[in-house]
Amino acid sequence: MKVITVPAGAQVTVNFANKDSVPHNLAIYTDASATAAIFKGDIANGSGTITYTFSAPAAPGTYFFRCDIHPSMTGDFTVTPK
Repeated sequence: MKVITVPAGAQVTVNFANKDSVPHNLAIYTDASATAAIFKGDIANGSGTITYTFSAPAAPGTYFFRCDIHPSMTGDFTVTPK
């Protein structure tokens, strides 16, 4: 998935299915520099599902998500007006 779209300020639930035998996570940042985290999910070790729950930013815009373990796995986290 390359784009996740949610309304501003929404309670977000992501059911993350790790289908690999290697660890992954979901982390959302203000931009692609990945210096200011909005949310950093726990690492999903090996095959299985982990549920992430967090609040979307209140300000609409395009943010950045990635797997912190594999920083080339990225996408846009789009926040739309309410």
